[in-house]
This record gives sequence, C-alpha cells and structure tokens, in this order.
Amino acid sequence: MINTEDLLNLINKAVYEQVRMPVADAVNELLKSKVNLENIIESSVINAFKNELNQKIGNINVNELVDQKVNELFDDYIKNTTGISIDTENTELSIIDEAVVVENELISKNVKVINNLEVGNDLTVNGVLNIPDNLKDNIINSVIEQFQNKAVDIVSEKVVNTVKSQSIDFNNITLSGKKILTEDKLQDINKLDKLSVNGESDFNGTFYVRNKRVGINTEVPAMGLSVWEEEVNVLAGKLKEKTGFIGTANQQKLSIGVNRREDITVDEDGLVKVGKLQIGQNRIKYETDLPGYKGTKGDITFNTNVSQDNPVFAWVCLSGHNWLPLKAIV
Repeated sequence: MINTEDLLNLINKAVYEQVRMPVADAVNELLKSKVNLENIIESSVINAFKNELNQKIGNINVNELVDQKVNELFDDYIKNTTGISIDTENTELSIIDEAVVVENELISKNVKVINNLEVGNDLTVNGVLNIPDNLKDNIINSVIEQFQNKAVDIVSEKVVNTVKSQSIDFNNITLSGKKILTEDKLQDINKLDKLSVNGESDFNGTFYVRNKRVGINTEVPAMGLSVWEEEVNVLAGKLKEKTGFIGTANQQKLSIGVNRREDITVDEDGLVKVGKLQIGQNRIKYETDLPGYKGTKGDITFNTNVSQDNPVFAWVCLSGHNWLPLKAIV
C-alpha cells in the first residue's frame, strides 16, 4: 500500500524539480536587469519575480515553492552584492510615499541634509559641531543678551543681600561717621568737607556751571556770572580788556541800595541818580531854604529854590549851624 505522505513528498519533489530551473532562470534574469534595489522593498522584488514566473510556467499553483526558491536566491544575491548587507529578523526599513522610515537606530559615517533637519527629542553631538557664521552670531547674540539680563538681576540681588547681611543699610549710609545718604537717597546730605565735580553741573534746574561761567536760572551765562529773575538779567564779569562790569544785559534800569532802597539808580539812558552823597568827610545835599541842621565844616547844600530875586544857589557850612550863603553875581 502506498503511503500518502510519501506520495505527496514525491509529487512535491517532482514539481519542485520542474519549476526549479525556470525559477532560477527568472530570478537570475531579473537580478541582472536594471532593477534598482535601493528604491524598492523586498516584497516588491518578490512580486515582480512571481509575475514573471507566472508568465513562464502557466497556471501551475506553486506559490509556496516559488516563494521559497525566490527567497533563497534573493538572499544569496544580496549576501554576494557589494554595498548591501541584510541580517535582520524584523522589518527595519520601510519605504512609503514621500518618506523612508528607519524603524530603529540609524548608523552612518556621514549624513548630509539638503533642506531641513528636525529632531524630535534630544540631539547629541560627539566631536566638533561646525556652525555657519550667521547662525553662530545669532546664537551668541541671543545667549549674551539673555545672560546679561539674567546676570545683572542675579548679581544685583546677591550684592544687595550680601551687604545687608553685613549690616550695611543702603537707606542710611555714613562715611567716616558722617551720614551722607538717608532714606531719601541724596535729597538730604549733611556737610561735606570737599566736593569736586568735573564737567558741567546742574543743580535742580536753577544753578548751572558751563564753560567756566555760572548761571542762575539760565543754562547759557553771558558773563562770568549771569543772574536771571523773570525779565531782568544782571551780569558781572569782564566787559573788555582790563575792564570789569556789573550791570544789566539789556536796556533795563539798575538800582543799588540798602534795605531795598534805590540809593543809586542808573536809568535806561545811563543817567545816574544819587539820593545822598558824601565825598570824603563832606556831604552834598539839596534844600529849598537855609539849612537848619548841624553840619560839618565844608558841607555844601544846594538851593533848589534859586531865582533872580533869590540868587543864593548854595550854602557852605562854616561849623555847626553856621552856614555861609553862596550867591551868583547877577
């Protein structure tokens, strides 16, 4: 009695022998053709082999045998092909529309990206990282700016905390035992032994020092000292060579006196008016009649009421209340 399993083995062997040579020839022919193994996946190659074999051996249902033979020959070809080596148990490289997927780790001596490189998680560089100058400058500027802003805040805070821990109070600082700063900072300063300022100075918008000149209520003093109060500008300084000057800058009246009196007045035209005048020990006065007061010998009092009927134009003091009339010759 014929064993069924033995019979099937004989049939499979016979069929395999019948398709072995066509399969081998077809596989070798395809491998020698211009199939680009770098751009297609293994399944695509096998399907191409199957289609070619179906045309050559008709409708014989030998898919399993063809798959086995194709796999054997394809593996042998890949192993003997320069530049390609496959030794995997699972799918490691998938080629799909608009993407090539590496399932696990990709190892390469050199990788060149033509356009964009996007890293999902961490990027680790072992060795030298060459960065273009423009990218390097952008990184440096960004890092420096952020570092400076953060560093200033951190350092300032640490300095303040440190000096406070050393019992130094910025709101109440003393120098050599003298308080120089209060809670109002520089608004309340005690006496300073010495103060030196280099350059221009501005004190509360009132007192200015410019170009070796001092201005009060003015930033552009016209002389060594220029004092403005509303519309009046009083000057003191050099008028010309070896000549000093005290007066007004514009056509304004100038008064000199005490107790806010206008004892000496120079009007806009230059006329000088003196309320009381003494030259040496003698006074010069004005009266409408003979002086009735005690004078000093030599004092002169002019008569403001002189006329042809009263030709006395002045009186000179001989001593005490004794006054000598001075008459004009008519």
